[in-house]
Amino acid sequence: MEPSRRGQPQERNIGWEHGKMLGERHQFQCNYCHKCFKEGGVTRLKQHLAGNSREISACSECPPTIRQLMRKNLAEIKATKERAAKQKAEVERQAAEAPSYHLMESQEAEGPDEEEAQIQAAMRASLDDRWQQEEVARHRARFGPSFFESGAGSGGSRQDPEFQRTTSVREGEGRGRSRIASILGGFGSRKKSSGGIPPGASIYDVDPHAFPRRDSKQQRVDTMWKKEKKKDMWRAIGSWFHFSHIPANAADNTYYKSAISAIQTAGPGVDPPGPRDIYGELLDNNKEELENWIGSYKSKWPTYGLTLMCDGWTGPTKRAIINFLTYCDTKTFFHKSVDASDKVHNASYILRLMEEVIDQIGEENIVHVVTDNGPQYKLAGQVLMERRLQIFWTPCAAHCIDLILMDIGKIRRVQHTVEIAQRITRYIYSHTWVLSLMRRYAGGEILRPGVTRFATNYITLDSLIEKKGALRQMFVSPEWQESRYAQAGTEGSRMEDLVSRQSFWQRANAIVKAIKPLYEVLRAVDSERYPQMGFLYHMMEKAKAQIMEADVAHAQEYIDIIERRWGAQMGRKLHLAAYYLNPRFQYESGIGMDDELLHALRNVIYKMEPDPEVAALCIEETKLFREGSHSFGQRPAVVSKTTMNPGTIQICKTFLHLNYLQL
Repeated sequence: MEPSRRGQPQERNIGWEHGKMLGERHQFQCNYCHKCFKEGGVTRLKQHLAGNSREISACSECPPTIRQLMRKNLAEIKATKERAAKQKAEVERQAAEAPSYHLMESQEAEGPDEEEAQIQAAMRASLDDRWQQEEVARHRARFGPSFFESGAGSGGSRQDPEFQRTTSVREGEGRGRSRIASILGGFGSRKKSSGGIPPGASIYDVDPHAFPRRDSKQQRVDTMWKKEKKKDMWRAIGSWFHFSHIPANAADNTYYKSAISAIQTAGPGVDPPGPRDIYGELLDNNKEELENWIGSYKSKWPTYGLTLMCDGWTGPTKRAIINFLTYCDTKTFFHKSVDASDKVHNASYILRLMEEVIDQIGEENIVHVVTDNGPQYKLAGQVLMERRLQIFWTPCAAHCIDLILMDIGKIRRVQHTVEIAQRITRYIYSHTWVLSLMRRYAGGEILRPGVTRFATNYITLDSLIEKKGALRQMFVSPEWQESRYAQAGTEGSRMEDLVSRQSFWQRANAIVKAIKPLYEVLRAVDSERYPQMGFLYHMMEKAKAQIMEADVAHAQEYIDIIERRWGAQMGRKLHLAAYYLNPRFQYESGIGMDDELLHALRNVIYKMEPDPEVAALCIEETKLFREGSHSFGQRPAVVSKTTMNPGTIQICKTFLHLNYLQL
C-alpha cells in the first residue's frame, strides 16, 4: 500500500512503505497486523515492525525480511545521530581552544582602546573596497565598459576621496611603515593577478563574487558558521552549479560533500585542480583505485562463487544490446556489453556469447547463470547446463512473475477492468483543468510508476481504489457539474458514469486483492538489498495461499497461470536447496525431513561437487545443520538463525556457494 501523501516526510521515510498515517502525524496503522496506534510517528512504526523496543508492542505479522530491514534502519539512524553529536562536541571543543590568528584581534588582546579598534576596522574595510575597485577598473581596461553601466565617461576614472587614505598607507609601506600599516601587516600589499580574467569573460560585472577573493583568510572555528559566511559560501557554490549546468541533485553525491570537506581542511592558498589535472592525473588515479577495488572483488570469486547475469534489451535507437553482469558477495558489477544489432538472436548465438564470458571469468568460479525468459535464452541455458555440468541456469524470477501478471491481464474480466481504469486516468491526465481539479480533491497523483510494465496495471487499479472517494466527490462537485466537461454526451460525462459504477469498483477491488501477493513477491525479487534465493520458494507458496483466500471464486484461474509459468520455468532444484538451507525456515517450519527438499539438495550437492568423498561429507553435514548440533547449536548461531539474512552470513562452510546465490 502506498503511504499517505499528507506530508512530504512520509514519502522520504522507508517506514511509511509498511504503514499509513491516520488523521495526524502522530497516529498510524501497521500494514501487517493492522493495529492502530495513537501515539508516535514513523520511528514508533519502525520500532513496532522491528520488534526489539520496550516502548511499543512488536508486530506479530511482520515478515522476517521487513523486521530485519527495520532493525538495520533504526541502527543506522542511531549511529548517525551519535556521530553527529560527537562531531558537534568536537567543533565546540575546538572553538573553545582555538587561538585567534587575526592580526587585528591579536592587537586587541594586548589592550588597545576602542577608538584604535574602530580605526583598524575602518582601514580594513577601506582596503577591501580599494581592491574591488581595482579589479573592476582592470576588467574595464581590458574588456571595455560593462553592458550594465550607463555613462561610463568620467565615472570610471573618478577617484573617491575615501580611497586616497588607502593609497597613502600603501605608499607608506615603501618608506617607514606607519603604525596602522604595521598593524595590518601585508593586508594592503596584494599582488595583481598575472593571468587576469579569461578572454571573453564578462561575468564579473554581473556577479563580483564569481571569482575568489584575494584576501581569503582562515576563519576562526567559532565564526565559521555565521549567517553571512554561510550565505557567501552558498552563493558561490550555487553560482558554480548554475553556470556550469550541474544538476542540483549532484549535491546529494557523497563525493560533493567529501570535496567540500577536503577544501575546508586544506584552507586558503591551495590551488584547485584545472581541466588538465582533472582529465589527466586525477582521472588516472581514480582509474587505478577502481581497478584495485575490482581486483579485490574478483579475489572473492574462488571463495564465494558468482552468479553471471545475461540481459538483452533494445534501446530508443533500436540497437540490440546484450549485457553481462557478475554478482558476488552482495555486489553486482558490469562485466561487458555486446552490440548484437546485426546478429540473429537465436539460441546458438546466445550460447556462444555466454560460453565466451564463462571462459573469461573461469568456469570454476561460476555457480549460477541467470537470463531472461525469452525462448532463445531458455534453450541456450538448458544446453549450457548439459555442457557445463557444474553450472546452474535459471530464468529471471522478476521476468517470470511479470509474465504471470501479463497472462492474468489477458483474462477477459481483468482486461476489461484494466481498460476502464486506463480510460479514466488517460482522460484525467489529458485535460489540464480536470487534472488540477483531481489533484485538489485527491491530494496527489493517480499514476505511479510500477516495477515492470504489467505491474503498472496493478498499480493503476490500486491507486484508483485508494482515490475512489475523492474521485466520486470530484465528479459530483459544483465545479465539475458547472464545467463544460460535464455536459451530456461528452467524454467527461462518460467518465463520470464509469466512476459512479459500483460494479467497476467491486471488480477492481477483487483483482487488486488477488494480484497484491504476486506484486509483493515481484518487489522483493526486484530489490537489490538482499539476495532472495533462499526466500523465493517460500514467498511463492505463501502468495498462492493468499490468492486462494483473497478471491475464492477465481483463485484457481490465477493458480493455474502461476503453475504454468512458474512450475515450468522456475521449479528448479536450486531454489528448493536454497530454501532448505535457510535457517529461518529450517528451524521454524520443520522442513528438515521433507523428501522433495532433501532430494533437491542432494542433486545440487552432486552437481556442485564432483568429488564423491567431499559430496558425502556435505550430505553428512546436512544432518548437523538439520539437528542444530555442533557449531549450529552454539548461542550466536541460535540467536541469528531467524534474524540474519542467509545471503549475508556464512551459515555453513560446505554450503557457502549456495548462501550467496543471487536471482
